[in-house]
Amino acid sequence: IQGVKIHTKYSSKAWNGALKPRPFLLFENYAHVELINDSISDLGWDWKSSYGITWTENASGKITKSTITRNFFGVYTQSVNGIEISDNTITYCHLYGIDPHTYSKNLLITRNLSSHNLGHGIILADHVTNSVVSNNVSSFNSELGVWGEEDSIAG
Repeated sequence: IQGVKIHTKYSSKAWNGALKPRPFLLFENYAHVELINDSISDLGWDWKSSYGITWTENASGKITKSTITRNFFGVYTQSVNGIEISDNTITYCHLYGIDPHTYSKNLLITRNLSSHNLGHGIILADHVTNSVVSNNVSSFNSELGVWGEEDSIAG
């Protein structure tokens, strides 16, 4: 998916902390999807992998040179191997900018700007291993810039 704009109509009612259903992108079960030079905004809500942009269950791919704004989570992964998240601007998300999660491994997270998110800019949560986090800027987030949780290791 290259050079497209993916968004929902933003309104304060639809946002409401992203607790109400909103469209989302979900790549799962060995899907391979690459998002390149896209504009993605106002997606996701707080329900089972529908967080905005999600790769899960052995899906693979990358997101690069894209702008992500006002999603529930900017980018979320779970149980994946080898996702690349590079050269993106991720801002004003309801929770985290970049959230690799639960047994994600061999990720490359580099040269991203993650700012003005209501949680951490980048969080490695719950057994994220063998990944590289380098040359990112994480600023003006409500919580920490970069945070590593339980049994997560990045090089």
